[in-house]
Amino acid sequence: MKRLLSPSPNGGLPYVNSDFNDILQTEHIKAYAGHLNAINDRPFGVGGSLDRGIVLQGCSVTATTPTSTTFNFTDSLVYIPGLTGTGDFYEASSAIATSGYTVASNLIYITVTNTSESRAFRSGANQQVLVKGYFTVTTTAPATPYIQFLNGKTRRNYKRVLKYALANTNDVMMTGNTSDFELGSGIGDGDMYGFNLCNGSNSTYDLTGRFVIGFKNGAATTPVDNTTIWDTTTSTQTYNSTDVMNYGAIGNKGGGRLTDGLYLPSKVLIIPELPVHDHGSSTGGVVGDMNHAHEITSGTNYNGSSVNSRTGRGFDNPSAMNTGSVNSGTLAHTHPIPSQGSFNGHEIRSPYLVLAYYQKISV
Repeated sequence: MKRLLSPSPNGGLPYVNSDFNDILQTEHIKAYAGHLNAINDRPFGVGGSLDRGIVLQGCSVTATTPTSTTFNFTDSLVYIPGLTGTGDFYEASSAIATSGYTVASNLIYITVTNTSESRAFRSGANQQVLVKGYFTVTTTAPATPYIQFLNGKTRRNYKRVLKYALANTNDVMMTGNTSDFELGSGIGDGDMYGFNLCNGSNSTYDLTGRFVIGFKNGAATTPVDNTTIWDTTTSTQTYNSTDVMNYGAIGNKGGGRLTDGLYLPSKVLIIPELPVHDHGSSTGGVVGDMNHAHEITSGTNYNGSSVNSRTGRGFDNPSAMNTGSVNSGTLAHTHPIPSQGSFNGHEIRSPYLVLAYYQKISV
């Protein structure tokens, strides 16, 4: 409901100062609270945790131990929604509004406290004229909405709430700071609550140790997994469609990896991957002495006289000739070709910088 003050037609103004205060307070609170309620991932009216307030400014943690938490509450402002409707904005009470306020616990709740102010009237009586709301801290969970800090972290910072509201489930983001993630499960907390490292869990992409390649419209959409696997036990390689650029579908995979799940930093070429080539070697010399003779033992010349000569000509009985035997040597031989190269792999990665990928998940 929009409320406005209008002058009376007869020139009178039948309203009092409290009307101004009521209108100003109500309109401003509704305007600011409307934005916060719209982005709040734990809005009023939703069952479950009452940890649904929002830190707008300050409330920074300066030190933690297993049994204590130290805050800087100077210039701090929070929004605490109601149980079923719009809440209000609160500054720190004077008792805690310091730069080094320590609470003897690692589990703290920011909650609302009200104080009243009374003034003397002409009648001589003191009557309540102001109710002031502040935030304070407690170590007992309140029955009304609050902001929780655990081990120095809160999920209720404005920037975290806004970021979660604007992100889409499949959006992949990068960070150089993993302190707000549980590295084993990948689940985020604190300023990363509602996000998960891209490790394949909670419906995230598995980008552990992987490069990211850009989507290309019209490129192949299959195979979904184009990974080439090198078996470290048998030293064999299982090919997929290595020449296919399957960049036409979000989430497709490719490249090379080892059987233990790690990805190849280097690669030793196997025979099918070698280009056509020669070894640049000569056949070398013949092994053994190949000198030999052919002896003609007998024959008949044209005039019928016998002859025993190695150089005779004109034999009319060639069947009586033989070639004798080889004096020495053998035709069996080998051609040694020396081996070259090594079993060292070559780098197959582009220059890289390690950052953490993460995605929004349902909370």
